[in-house]
Amino acid sequence: MLAKEKRRIAWMLAIVVVAALAFLRLRPAHLNPVSTSTHYVMTFAGDDMMQGYGASSAAHTVVNQLGELRPNWWIRNYSVAGASVSGSPQLPPMNASNVVPLLGDPVVVFLGSNDWMFDTPIPVFRVDYIKFIHTLDYLHPHVICVTPIWRTDDGKENRAEYKLDDYRKEIAEICTSDGHPVIDGSPLVPHDPGNYLDGIHPNDTGYADYARNLAQALDKFLNR
Repeated sequence: MLAKEKRRIAWMLAIVVVAALAFLRLRPAHLNPVSTSTHYVMTFAGDDMMQGYGASSAAHTVVNQLGELRPNWWIRNYSVAGASVSGSPQLPPMNASNVVPLLGDPVVVFLGSNDWMFDTPIPVFRVDYIKFIHTLDYLHPHVICVTPIWRTDDGKENRAEYKLDDYRKEIAEICTSDGHPVIDGSPLVPHDPGNYLDGIHPNDTGYADYARNLAQALDKFLNR
């Protein structure tokens, strides 16, 4: 009787093992566990473009396309239209303290375009950007700074008499001096108005280029 019970348990265990192996074999590849050596939980802190404004659907946003291009990246997207480091009379600045608890590593920052549009003077922008980055530094030594992408009014001065390139230079200087990698955002979307919905926000074509070029740029700073 005991021997029969042992055989029954052995058969049950065998069935469970076979079923588990079949499940892992047949389910979609993107649901299979990713090696911890290549798995990144990342936080994006950005504005309209990283939120995906201008895309025809969620599938065409940068973050979703990055998920297809790099399935081992899990992105927590803390991006919202109008986000800036200095704010405006209508909108408060992005609070870096709200980004820290998301515990992404790295934290990738995409800010500056709205600060230019809000006519923030460079000295004010510099102080606020430094505060933002230093808040992230508190828990996240791995921060990557991305300067603003190209827009059709690039090269023009705002009412504070600064060009968007002036903000790019400040970001690059701040992050480099702080020991953080910097990605030049200007070439990530080709400088063609046909890639934009309204001259500011990319369309589906522009977002496809943005995602592909950003993935390649970030690869340089991640161990795969």
